[in-house]
Amino acid sequence: MPNRLSGELGSARNESVFFDCLSDIRRTLVPMLKNIVRFCQALSNELVTLVSCQENAKKGTSELDISNTGLMTKKLQTANVLRYVDQLVKETNIGWYEINQDNHERLCDQEARRNFNRMVLTIVLEGLSFEACTRMTEHLEGEHGQHLRGVLDFAAEQVGQAEEDPLKVSTVYNYSIFIEDLIITLHERLGHYDVRVEPGINIQRYSELTSLDIKTLSGVGISVETLTANSY
Repeated sequence: MPNRLSGELGSARNESVFFDCLSDIRRTLVPMLKNIVRFCQALSNELVTLVSCQENAKKGTSELDISNTGLMTKKLQTANVLRYVDQLVKETNIGWYEINQDNHERLCDQEARRNFNRMVLTIVLEGLSFEACTRMTEHLEGEHGQHLRGVLDFAAEQVGQAEEDPLKVSTVYNYSIFIEDLIITLHERLGHYDVRVEPGINIQRYSELTSLDIKTLSGVGISVETLTANSY
């Protein structure tokens, strides 16, 4: 009788341990599965947005045709490059908001946003030749490209201090980021990875801008008044 009782108690303990383990597994797996579902939904939405970008580019309804920038010509056309980047930033802002409007944490995740930018840029560069990618990389990393990025960094600082519209401030701050992402994506198309992008030249005063710089910035709505509000 004692042996039988002892066996029943042991069996009960085993069942209790078993159900405790099941509860632990359930507590671990359920949140994990929910995260996987959310990730798949976010990925699905991103793919839909990316496909939409690709279809728009092919139909010509989007202004994301990089050949319009002049980046593949002999001389860099900075005004065209900046107008293109401005349009690219605005279109991807819309796409990023559409897929993350219900997820504020991801919406503000800069690393995730830049990964999204590069996926869009990969589509934009699809089908370009090795020579075209090489020419664009040389332009953007060369003297004129570094000067443009320095101008944009200075403009972002001035706009950030003078403007109250957070969307405009964010757009201008993203100009240099997008050009950096474009350089990285171009290098990846050329088979170069883990590339370190050199910063643009250091511009600290309005007086260091050229007349072409000022004209280029005015093309995307950055006025002389904004540029001189906190500089000289």
